[in-house]
Amino acid sequence: EKNPQLKVLEAYEDTYTKDKNAFIAVEAKESDLFTPETLAAIEELTEAAWQIPYSRRVDSITNFQHTWADGDDLVVEKLVRMLWSFPYDA
Repeated sequence: EKNPQLKVLEAYEDTYTKDKNAFIAVEAKESDLFTPETLAAIEELTEAAWQIPYSRRVDSITNFQHTWADGDDLVVEKLVRMLWSFPYDA
């Protein structure tokens, strides 16, 4: 009752929403996290996270977008999918 900042926060949360986050960390058993198998597992985990009740946003390396220009067009694709299409040396 004596904290004006808390009252403002509570009014904001009543008007919009409370911001509650969950963080899931993934560690590769091997030295390279960026293998097709590990990234596929992260993508599966990302898709499953959308099923968590009240989920509004799920961010992951597998749904991070990469935008680039092709002439006058903007191409938007998943960064990981774009990287998988190019061979690279780890």
